[in-house]
Amino acid sequence: KANTAAPPLPPGLAPAVPPPARLHILTLHAQASHAGWQNTAGEDRYRTTRLGQMRQLARVLRQEAGDGEAVLAFGDFNFDARDLDELVLHQAQLAAGTGRSRAALDVVRATFGGHPATYGARDAAGAPLE
Repeated sequence: KANTAAPPLPPGLAPAVPPPARLHILTLHAQASHAGWQNTAGEDRYRTTRLGQMRQLARVLRQEAGDGEAVLAFGDFNFDARDLDELVLHQAQLAAGTGRSRAALDVVRATFGGHPATYGARDAAGAPLE
């Protein structure tokens, strides 16, 4: 295998090109809650499953992404991120097991000040239609 590392620069001279960096990209589709006849397990069980999936994702990050390496997590997390209690709960489960020295940045919230609705139509009582 050829050595492709650049020779060291003299002291005080900055490189023209930054060194390579690792970027981890993850996609997921977490457990959804269901309404009506499709609700076979109940909201608590769906939430418990989803929170377990956040812990599983945290373990993968701990194993695969070094502290300080960039991580982008995309997908359908399947909870209402506009509900601050739900958002904090899910983010805490994810953060607890990553072993990272800095808290994750919620780019959507930081950029737009909140999260848009990402679910479908609702009935007259406000319950989601599936």
